[in-house]
Amino acid sequence: MIHDEKIEKKKVMMTQNETCTLENEHLRIEFDDQGNLHQITNLEKGIATSFTTQGFYWYTGFPGNNSRSEFQASGAYFFRPLMPDPQPVSTMRSITCTKTETVQSALIIFNNWASQEVNLFQGSAAVEFEWTIGPIPIDDYIGKEIIVRYDTDIQSKSTYYTDANGREVLERKVDYRPTWNYTVNENISGNYYPISSRIWIKDEQRQLTVLTDLA
Repeated sequence: MIHDEKIEKKKVMMTQNETCTLENEHLRIEFDDQGNLHQITNLEKGIATSFTTQGFYWYTGFPGNNSRSEFQASGAYFFRPLMPDPQPVSTMRSITCTKTETVQSALIIFNNWASQEVNLFQGSAAVEFEWTIGPIPIDDYIGKEIIVRYDTDIQSKSTYYTDANGREVLERKVDYRPTWNYTVNENISGNYYPISSRIWIKDEQRQLTVLTDLA
């Protein structure tokens, strides 16, 4: 016995290396045709945050011999850049924009070992950034510390907030400690903190929060 079945095809739209806008009832995320994140808009509040850059960078790791504390090398448990300014993992990137009824995504490929997928699900008030890094090339014999950076127009006054081992939230200020006179010996790593759940910056009207799913 043969039954007539209606097969509904889901509509999928895909573009490559074109401007890309992900949007649901809560948020709008805008990329240019080179995969640069330009703006995230909260549609309910009519508030937008602009980005000058967003992507992956790397510091050259300090090549110490660990014979003394001042010669400790950068490694798995010790973040210690050699130079103060990070380098972008790539000067070019590609973007593939995919839209379905349930999720819209932008796949951004920086090079053959660094990429990220930005997902906006229907009904969600948060944007998901899923990144893939590695294997990190070491054929140049240079150790690399990889970071992801979000440069925004939020006027944070060098203040940010992080969780403390996933529990209370502490206010942080660049090159400052509230309980002692802080001497800057590590001007880069001294302003990095391990976070288990969240970090944010804010000004009088806006707040950008990054929630981690892995510590």
